[in-house]
Amino acid sequence: MNSIINWTNAFTFAIWNILTNRNKNIHENISYALHLSNIFKLAVEYKLLAEKEIIPHNKKPIVVTWHKPSHGFYKLNIDGSFMENSSICGFGGLFRDSNGHWILGFKDTNYGSPPLQTELLALKEGALKEGLRIAHEQGYNTTGS
Repeated sequence: MNSIINWTNAFTFAIWNILTNRNKNIHENISYALHLSNIFKLAVEYKLLAEKEIIPHNKKPIVVTWHKPSHGFYKLNIDGSFMENSSICGFGGLFRDSNGHWILGFKDTNYGSPPLQTELLALKEGALKEGLRIAHEQGYNTTGS
């Protein structure tokens, strides 16, 4: 086990994967191979999302605003995060239209390092691979502001 997850978390997601696979097999006649790496990935993702980090009082929040794209265009926003005590990082992105409506999104976890490297990984994996692939599949081929 690694420093991010313990056996209890891994066991919980293993059981969840087994039962999900069983139900899909019974009700939809679909069977998936159970991979240990997927179980660990889900457990790590849950741990990263569920743990509440206490922000020191000496840090001031930064107000970030979203700027909409021109009418008829879509905007892809990406972000990445990491836990300092591990090499696990997470990243994701979403497409919004000129009214700010959510069109589609993606997320993933990976191994990363300091904040800049994680943000670059989010750009590389998110925008250049996932984001553009999803946009192309959905027919959003327009580029612009």
